[in-house]
Amino acid sequence: MDYGKANAVNVSMILMSISMLIYNNSYLNVFIIAGNLIILIIAGFFLFTRLNMPNSWLLIDIEFFFSLFEIFYFRYSVIISKIINPLYYQEFFLITLLLFIILFVSIFLLSRIYDRVPEFTLIYLIVVSLLFSSFARLGTDEEMIDYYSAHVFLEGMNPYVTSTTASVYSHFPFFSPVLYGTPLTTRGVVTSLGYPALAFLIQIPSNLFHFNPNYVNTFFYFAFIIALYISLNKRGVKDLFPFLALPILINTNYLYFSEGGVTDIIWTFFTFLSLQSSHDSWKGVFYGLALSLKQIPLVLLPFYLYHLKKERHNVIEFLVYSLITFFVFNLYFIVKSPLYYFSDIISPETKNLLLISDGISQISAGNLFFLFKPFFDVAMVIIFISEFYLFVKEYDFFKDSWVGFPFFIFLFNYRSLWNYLVYWPFLFFGLNVKGGRANMVRVTKVVSTVFLLLISFAVLFHYSFLSYDNAIHVKVIHVREEEGVVKCILANVSFVNDPDGLKEIKPLFRIFPYNGMFSLNGLLWKSNSTSLTKGEWEIVKITPYLENEDFPVQQFEINAYYGNLLGYTVVNI
Repeated sequence: MDYGKANAVNVSMILMSISMLIYNNSYLNVFIIAGNLIILIIAGFFLFTRLNMPNSWLLIDIEFFFSLFEIFYFRYSVIISKIINPLYYQEFFLITLLLFIILFVSIFLLSRIYDRVPEFTLIYLIVVSLLFSSFARLGTDEEMIDYYSAHVFLEGMNPYVTSTTASVYSHFPFFSPVLYGTPLTTRGVVTSLGYPALAFLIQIPSNLFHFNPNYVNTFFYFAFIIALYISLNKRGVKDLFPFLALPILINTNYLYFSEGGVTDIIWTFFTFLSLQSSHDSWKGVFYGLALSLKQIPLVLLPFYLYHLKKERHNVIEFLVYSLITFFVFNLYFIVKSPLYYFSDIISPETKNLLLISDGISQISAGNLFFLFKPFFDVAMVIIFISEFYLFVKEYDFFKDSWVGFPFFIFLFNYRSLWNYLVYWPFLFFGLNVKGGRANMVRVTKVVSTVFLLLISFAVLFHYSFLSYDNAIHVKVIHVREEEGVVKCILANVSFVNDPDGLKEIKPLFRIFPYNGMFSLNGLLWKSNSTSLTKGEWEIVKITPYLENEDFPVQQFEINAYYGNLLGYTVVNI
């Protein structure tokens, strides 16, 4: 890692921040979706480039002052309410904030004079993060299930037995499955664990001492920041610290994810420790810890092993310590019930999960361009094979950026979410190598071939499987409005195609307002639909589950679904 690579990774993270800012969970706005995906793809390519700027610190200066603007313009009320009594006058709020900003600007300028910018940035990031913090009670269904799994384990039960965690929502009545659950396309929501054992074992302290489980995630957020500074300082490149720290500060989602129940900072922390370690045994231990938390870092393994081999590390020692660490946390559950354990671990890929996306598949979620689900599996395999081929053939070029390969793999995931994409730049700062030159003719040929293959398979998986996209027909008869809000929809629903041979379905419904949604799931609405066989139809009344699920009158889309069968209709009112 040097200034050229740090600049490129920094710009990539800023582009990801812009993408997250403009995207409003709308599956219908073509311009927002296209802009979002273009920015994400460009951000991904920046991970594999170098920006050799004459004055790299100019980038840091700009981002520092932008972060102050962000605090002043977007977040001042949150910060001031933590410093002073919020009942005071608004003018006093602003005066206090201005003094706060003047103080940080003064310290920043002094740090530039005395060459202490990394230390200032460390303190600045920690202080502002603490002031921004606002912990959710749980935040995500993943966090809730992890927390509950730790609870049932302490009660002597096996959380990998699906019936053990089936009642999780009844133990947290304030946590609505309609608003926060992961819906299944055949009715209901996910209640199974779905992750390796450390995902819930790490929540045992929060169970025993009765504190918010999100404190665990946030602890690792701050632990990563401190570990990053210590690691870079130890390697004599602490000046690179602001290049990662300031994008983390600017994109407050990194903090809010941790506080709000997104656990990915924990596996990122351990994977970073693995990469920066100089001892193969510790590399293995930390990587084993990462794998014991989530399956995501497993995508790195082929690249990691080849990297270790090329850099003359002991691959066998790394693998042995990785496996030992993994089995320390998981072997008990594997031996106790191997069928339950492995079926649960692969359930995120095998269950009929409702399509949601922040990645490429968002074009399919709202039926802008239907792509049958297996396309995304094929695309991920094609991208993985091509990346590994390039890594082997052009190792000298990619040896300081191979940790970015999973970005494009997960960009094409069927349920590609922000947390599958935005943490990979963190890992670049764990690498202690510098890339060389590449045969750009070969790289261009591979990238062009992959692009053509993906386009070809997209056309194939679109036109060959349209019977799935048109399996359920929905014709709106009436939309009831009250005071400019949509309250009820009456529709004729018919079951016209049955490519999966289901014989009978009970359609489910969700609504996509044009101007965006609270959740990527859309608005999950209930209905009085009954079972339909092929060729049958019925008049269905579709209404919100909850009062706050209605939406202002606007163009919207109804998505009817059951299993792999879909139906869409756009309503203009």
